[in-house]
Amino acid sequence: MKIKKLSVWILVCAVLFSFVAGLFYVNNLPEPDSRGLLFLTIGINQKVLLNESSSYEIQRASEHFSDLVLGWVNEPSFSKEIDLKLKYHLDYSGLRQEKQNLIFYLSGDPSSFNASAAEEFLNLLKSRINEYDAATNAGYLIALSRYSELDSERSDFRILLGIVLLTTLVTGFCLFILEYASKNWSRPSSTT
Repeated sequence: MKIKKLSVWILVCAVLFSFVAGLFYVNNLPEPDSRGLLFLTIGINQKVLLNESSSYEIQRASEHFSDLVLGWVNEPSFSKEIDLKLKYHLDYSGLRQEKQNLIFYLSGDPSSFNASAAEEFLNLLKSRINEYDAATNAGYLIALSRYSELDSERSDFRILLGIVLLTTLVTGFCLFILEYASKNWSRPSSTT
């Protein structure tokens, strides 16, 4: 199959255009959000418990209470309260990892998000747990908490490379189909 000069020029122009458009796109992307991971373990204060509670019952109670904590963070008033304390919007999502272990993914604007956001988030959870304990005479607490910063860099080169490669493949495929269709449609049909 002989490649036409016009097809090569179309392909080269498409690649150059996608490269320039890709550079413009990548340079105008907003900074990626800063992200962090907050790990919590929910437990029960042993001093509050009745003597007849077994370790299995304690673990099951903590496991069920961790579901309650996840419900609190999904409530709209929790989001409003944390945003008021931080004075900016904090994006977060939570999941139960195992039994009474919870993981919260936190993210926010890079100019204002830092470890203090995780601390405020944790303090709000602690205050909600304390309110719950006071109202129900329970002894739940956050037994363990760890915060880790997550890498939030983005590779502008990979984005640009993806744009150029996708444009090359789509343009090449379209030119191939056009060439194939023009050959098949231009053939005179023989009728016998």
